[in-house]
Amino acid sequence: MPIWMMSSILALQLAGGQSALHVFKCMDAGITAYQSTPCTSRQVTSWEVVSERVDPEIERKLEQLRVELRSRNSVAVARGGSRSRLRRQSVPSPSACERARSGREAAFKKAGHKRSFHLSSRWDNAVHDACR
Repeated sequence: MPIWMMSSILALQLAGGQSALHVFKCMDAGITAYQSTPCTSRQVTSWEVVSERVDPEIERKLEQLRVELRSRNSVAVARGGSRSRLRRQSVPSPSACERARSGREAAFKKAGHKRSFHLSSRWDNAVHDACR
C-alpha cells in the first residue's frame, strides 16, 4: 500500500475519532488462530475492524441506570425480599394442604355430578395454593 494512502486512512481515522484493529486469521498444523499481529505461519486472510465512537451522554445514562438498579436491588434484599420473584416466600404446612383437600372433597361430594366449573376451579385453586 502506498504511503500516501496509509497516511490518508490514518488521517480519516483520527478525524472520525474511530480506532481500527487489524485481525489476522492464521493456520498452523490444522489449527486456526485469530490474532492482532501478523502471522508467522500461513496467513489465510486479514481484515480491519473499525470500532464506532462511544457517545459519552449514552454512557452516562447507562451508568445512572446501573446505579439505580443496584440501589433498588439492595433495598429489596434489605427489606427481606428476594431478587427473584419466582422464589417462594414460605412453605405451607402439610396440615393446610390436607385441610384444603378434605374441603374440596366435601364440596365435590355435596355438589355431586352437577357441580359447576366455578366450584371446581375455586377448590382446585385453593388446593394448589395450599399444597405448593
